[in-house]
Formats: sequence, structure tokens, C-alpha cells
Amino acid sequence: TVSYNEAARQMDGGARVDGVPMPVEWISWLAEYVEKHYKPEPKKKRSRPPSFKGAKRDTA
Repeated sequence: TVSYNEAARQMDGGARVDGVPMPVEWISWLAEYVEKHYKPEPKKKRSRPPSFKGAKRDTA
């Protein structure tokens, strides 16, 4: 894969991910494809653990 996120998911799952050079012939094709089709993944709102909700902090 050329996806950083997909490679990270694979590594998180214990799979071996090797970095290899991309063939020069693919670079222009991939750039055009990404320009047409890439949509960033929506950011997920991170939920705080219950211990952080309503916790009073010393601001001094």
C-alpha cells in the first residue's frame, strides 16, 4: 500500500510492513489518481475518560 494510515493499521495488527521504492512509472499515475479521488478521513472527536469530566483543576 502507499497509504501511511493503512500501513500503520497493518503494523498495529502485528503485520510486517516493508518500505520499498516506488517504481518511477507509477508516480505520475498515482499523483493524478490522488488528485482526483483523495478525501481525507473525517477527524474523530476524542472522548475524555470519565475521570476528566468535571474535574476541578488548580489554575493557580
